[in-house]
Amino acid sequence: MFTSLPEDLALEHARLDVEAEQDAVQKARAPWIAEGLVALRMPNDGRFGTFTTALHSFAPQLVFLSSHGRFHQDPLTSTPGQGEFVFEDCHGTSDPVPDTEIAAAFVGTPVQCLVLSTCESGKAASDALNSGLARRLSLRRLPHVVGMRKSVLDQAGIRFAHAFCDALARRERVDLALQAAREDITRPLAGDIWRDAQDPVLAGLSLGQWCLPMLLSADPGRPLID
Repeated sequence: MFTSLPEDLALEHARLDVEAEQDAVQKARAPWIAEGLVALRMPNDGRFGTFTTALHSFAPQLVFLSSHGRFHQDPLTSTPGQGEFVFEDCHGTSDPVPDTEIAAAFVGTPVQCLVLSTCESGKAASDALNSGLARRLSLRRLPHVVGMRKSVLDQAGIRFAHAFCDALARRERVDLALQAAREDITRPLAGDIWRDAQDPVLAGLSLGQWCLPMLLSADPGRPLID
């Protein structure tokens, strides 16, 4: 699991709760980790170079990328849109890396599933559906790529990550794990996870989160490990 939190994202609403997301993934994987069946790595360094090194040295089957993301398209030109993931530079500030560079980093790795817990990571141009971060990575023949169609609430992303990993721990297929995770974010903000449970505006927003995660896969039944 790789998270990035640049220091120049000073606004309160821009600060992602990466610790809670890491905790959710770790709890879902805890039984397998305890049995020595799963090894989990969470580098404490948000640089793109660190991410690329970890991909090739640790050689994971499942990767979570969590940070801010954007999709850019100029409606006045015929250039297809471009997705990007916001890493950190050597000073801890924002370092947006385009989808083509990120896709190239996966070449030669054994990654079977990539989960982009990132806003607009599943977004593409209406006239160029092979554009955007998730699709660029899928075109690199990653078997399973999960992206978010639009901006996703931070807490919805945390719930999604926990439910998705929990389903994989039950040995569910990736597409079934996606559906289980979607079901977990259909409910309004409520309970001990959502801080503003009584806010009707936030409760209404949370109802539209379930449809944001999308899966790109040529073979949904393909397992993460042979």
